[in-house]
Amino acid sequence: MKRRLLAFSMALCLSLSSVPAFALENGSAQSRVTIAEEQTGVTAPEQTIAVPTIALSGSTEAYVGKDMTMKATVTGLSETATNVTVVWTVNQKTVQSTPAQTVQNGSSLTMKYTLPTTTKTTTNSVAVTLKQGATVLATASTQVKTLFGFQNAAFTASGTTDVTVGKASTVSMKLTGLKASIKGTYQWYVDGKAVSNAKGTTTFKNKQTLKYSYKPTKTGTHKVKLVIKSTDGKVSLTSPVKKISAHQKYAKTLGSYTTYFTTSNRNRCTNMRLVIKAINGKVIQPGKTFSLNSTTGRRNASRGYKRSIVFSGSRQVYGYGGGTCQVVSTLFNAVLLSNMTIKERHNHSLPVTYIAKGRDAAVGTRKDFKFKNNLSVPVKIVATYNSRGSITIKLKADYEATNKKVTLKVSRSSGYYRYILRRYVNKKVNYTTKSRH
Repeated sequence: MKRRLLAFSMALCLSLSSVPAFALENGSAQSRVTIAEEQTGVTAPEQTIAVPTIALSGSTEAYVGKDMTMKATVTGLSETATNVTVVWTVNQKTVQSTPAQTVQNGSSLTMKYTLPTTTKTTTNSVAVTLKQGATVLATASTQVKTLFGFQNAAFTASGTTDVTVGKASTVSMKLTGLKASIKGTYQWYVDGKAVSNAKGTTTFKNKQTLKYSYKPTKTGTHKVKLVIKSTDGKVSLTSPVKKISAHQKYAKTLGSYTTYFTTSNRNRCTNMRLVIKAINGKVIQPGKTFSLNSTTGRRNASRGYKRSIVFSGSRQVYGYGGGTCQVVSTLFNAVLLSNMTIKERHNHSLPVTYIAKGRDAAVGTRKDFKFKNNLSVPVKIVATYNSRGSITIKLKADYEATNKKVTLKVSRSSGYYRYILRRYVNKKVNYTTKSRH
């Protein structure tokens, strides 16, 4: 019996010791949980967010008027950051602000900005800031060098506009408005094609002149231009097109005149052919003077000249070289229309039938016909004899140095000189000669 009571008592004690103390104080489940937390003393750990950093990369130089591109790489984030505003500034002025976005570790943020043409600073301060509300999470900045390029530069073209095929012509392009020197390359183009031996590398400077010696191989109008580029190829400048007209040598007619004659007088025709032969192809260099008598020499029998009618005072007589004056008168009028400088001219003592009064020219032992080439290019006499009864004389040059309108007018006078010839160039008289027949 005692043994049974002892066993019961021990079982009761064990049963009571397995019941928690709080269960005795409050029978509710919620209270039991609260008391358990309080008794255990366990606290939830606080979350730690790492501070992000920004690495900037991209343009280290930027041309005025061109884009600079920057990239910001975010590192150091332990978790995704939400509602982040990205603000980019250039020289402390906001140029780009993105709406709230999500930024993760390793995110790349880009900015493209065109540097204004009014930029005057040599460097530009570029910065990026990450904000979460009013809190600045991170910021970074860098310096971008200003390159002025060709944005305010221009070319002025100069040089010859007319040239003979096979003759070199210099084309010049003057560079102005350049704010700063810039290294680069140049390439000349003719008729849209790059010239292989007309290119190079140089440092372009303001008021610099680049020249190209162009030698056309065919006639026609050719277009020459110049293209320059920065060494990095990011900026370029194209010159205006320079047009050059290429002609065959002595292809431009400055003045031309034709007179007619009767072919029945063989001696006279022979004399004219000899004079034509003597002056045809004669080239007068710039500033030089042509002399008819010096060119033909003495017109006598030993040189093949025949006797024909000539004027001697108020009489018509036979003499060697009759007919020469028709060639000279034809030349005189071609020279007048070419606007050459007349150095010596004489009128006939009697009227002639092959040309209008006042427009004739006579030569003799003591009389000569001379004119000066007042152009900057050689002038060539092209004289032709037509056996059907005409003489044509032209003055030709590589190109027409002047673009002037020449007009000849003869007026009658009641004085000693009955005819007055005036040459008008652009409506202004630049030569006058008088005649009395």
